[in-house]
Amino acid sequence: MTHAVEADVDAVLFDFGGTLFDYGCLRPAMHDALVQLCQQADLAPSDRHLAAAYLAALRKSFSSHLDLTFYRMRDVFRQAAIDTLDWLVALSGLSRADIDPLAGLDDTPASTPDRVAVDGCDPFLTVQAADFRLRDGVVETLRALRDSGRRIGLVTNMDVDQLAHLVGISGLGPELDFALGSEEVRSCKPDRRIFSEAVDRAGSAPARTLFVGDSVVQDIEGAKRAGLRPVLVSRRADGQVPPGVGPVPVLRVIPDLLDIVAPPSVGGGR
Repeated sequence: MTHAVEADVDAVLFDFGGTLFDYGCLRPAMHDALVQLCQQADLAPSDRHLAAAYLAALRKSFSSHLDLTFYRMRDVFRQAAIDTLDWLVALSGLSRADIDPLAGLDDTPASTPDRVAVDGCDPFLTVQAADFRLRDGVVETLRALRDSGRRIGLVTNMDVDQLAHLVGISGLGPELDFALGSEEVRSCKPDRRIFSEAVDRAGSAPARTLFVGDSVVQDIEGAKRAGLRPVLVSRRADGQVPPGVGPVPVLRVIPDLLDIVAPPSVGGGR
C-alpha cells in the first residue's frame, strides 16, 4: 500500500496493547490465574466454558467502563473475574450459601466470597517475560525514529503498575522518552487530556505529533479530537480503513511507519 509522507513530525506516540504487542501473549498466564480462581471456588469448568465465560465477562466489564473519561484497568479486570466466577457457578448448577448462582447474569452486584482472590486475575500483571512478545520490528522502528531526532512515547489505558511491568519485560525502556499510563494522568483514551499531557511530555505540538494505534475509537478518533495526526495499525484482512473513519495513513506492520515519516527537515539525531 502507498502511504502519504508525513513531514514536520517532532514526536511519534504509540498505543501499547494491540499495537506494539498482540494480546494473545497474555493468554497462558491468564488461563492459569483463572484456573486457580476456579479451584478456590471449588469449580472445575472445561477450558471451553472457562474461555467463553471470561470473554463474555470481559466484554461486559469493558462496555460498562468505556463511557467514563477515567477508570482503572484493575477494576475492569476485577469485575470480569467476578462475573466469570458467578457465571460458571450458574452454569455448574451449584447452589451455595455464599454465592447466588444467578448473580452476574443481570445487573445484581456479585457476591464473590472473600477467600477467592479475584485481584490476581490481571492479564497485564500475570504475563511472564517468557510469553511476552513485541510485534515484529518494533524495537528497530522505534530506534530508527529516535535516531532521526523524534521523541518517542507510549500512551496507554493502563495502571501505573501494569505499565511498569509490561515495559520492563518488553525491554522497550531504552527506546522510549516516556511511557504515560491513564492512571497517572487520570484520563483514559479517547479523552483529550491524556493526549494533551503526552504531547506536552514530548515537547511537541499536536499538529507535529503522530499517534499510532489500532483502536478506531480510542486511538484514531481520540487523537483526531486532540489535534494529533493519527496513523492506524489495521488488522483487517484487506488492510483498509474501516468505513466512516476518514482518510488516515494505514500500517499493516509497525516497520511500515518508516516509509511514511519523512526525514527531519532540519538536523536530526541525538
